[in-house]
Amino acid sequence: KAVLTLADGRKVQLSSSSDGILAEEGGSVIRKINNSTLVYVQQVNATQQAEEYNTISTPRGGQYQVVLPDQTKVWLNAGSSIRFPVAFTGKERRVAITGEVYFEVAKNPTKPFKAVIATELTPDGVTKGRGEVEVVGTHFNIMAYKNEPVIQTTLLKGSVKVVSDKVSKVLKPGQQATIIDYPIATDQLTVQDISNAENLVAWKDGFFPGGSADVMMRQIARWYDVDLAYEGKV
Repeated sequence: KAVLTLADGRKVQLSSSSDGILAEEGGSVIRKINNSTLVYVQQVNATQQAEEYNTISTPRGGQYQVVLPDQTKVWLNAGSSIRFPVAFTGKERRVAITGEVYFEVAKNPTKPFKAVIATELTPDGVTKGRGEVEVVGTHFNIMAYKNEPVIQTTLLKGSVKVVSDKVSKVLKPGQQATIIDYPIATDQLTVQDISNAENLVAWKDGFFPGGSADVMMRQIARWYDVDLAYEGKV
């Protein structure tokens, strides 16, 4: 389940649309395949006067996959979104996300890929940036739900630089960067080695990642679109 918002504001309910070409925008053809994936094919001779952006959003209880115009593969977990240009024509490939998103970035050293972690995505862009991840070609996961106390970037392959305010850290595979999402935090960005990086991104393959009780409860609420309440010590 997901909703595609086109550059002119039109919304396409992807769960009810048929496979095939959905639209042509900004020099790219948008095609739906396998009832669960959108593929953007950037035309070789495409030119555009101004950047046009699409947004894909999943509700609670929904997930979706996207292949961006540069062939970067993206998985959206429940309650997530990504905003991106329909053709990467500038000096960098910049997208913005909310929620939880897994990336397999297509390698292009001459055109860096940057994922901005946003509070909210609007038709005009990002309302507030909460951090940024810069890469060339790599596999990584960003978990940045608004109801989670931290933002986590987990690296599986390659190298990324995580930026928060004026602080930046470079990650190696098997490391996780944590941005403490509180204004009072004195050290907003920390890095640690983790032994279960693959488990943390198991959601993209339909498996439920483990964790503390409160983290798992929030994940269950997003995956199955239910509201959960519990009292006392968990």
